[in-house]
Amino acid sequence: MAPREKNNPLVLRGGYFFDYDLYFKTIEEAKEAESILFQVENIEKVINTDNASTFIFKGEDKHTKKPPTVQLVKKIVNPPKKILDSFDFVNCAAGYNSKEKAFYLHKELLKFHNQGKLEILNPWMLENITEETKDFVVVQIARFVNYRRLKPTACN
Repeated sequence: MAPREKNNPLVLRGGYFFDYDLYFKTIEEAKEAESILFQVENIEKVINTDNASTFIFKGEDKHTKKPPTVQLVKKIVNPPKKILDSFDFVNCAAGYNSKEKAFYLHKELLKFHNQGKLEILNPWMLENITEETKDFVVVQIARFVNYRRLKPTACN
């Protein structure tokens, strides 16, 4: 659902994607993927938190013009449809399951993509704010501002 180059619709327009988020059905699958990535030689940096492990690779991603970055999400482990339900925007609720060779899309994703509208799905970062989660509020607000500034079909 990423914006495309005007002269070549097969090429993603730069500046919209910053990393690739990987979600898993179980925490065991996430840990297995993490152990595999730790064996890769061209990793420049790893950032580990309770929520995710972020692997920054050497080199330059052809879409972002930045080092390739993969984020293994550990906080949300569920079947694909349930994971998509946890996304903050309908416009971002898309995924691919490589084991099943299946794409998953929110049922209204294409509608809002074609209309060029940003549609809120589940702004969980703004619900039940506690001392522990207050930093997420800034992240969520920044995402709203960023996606309003960009074409609404752009999600990272």
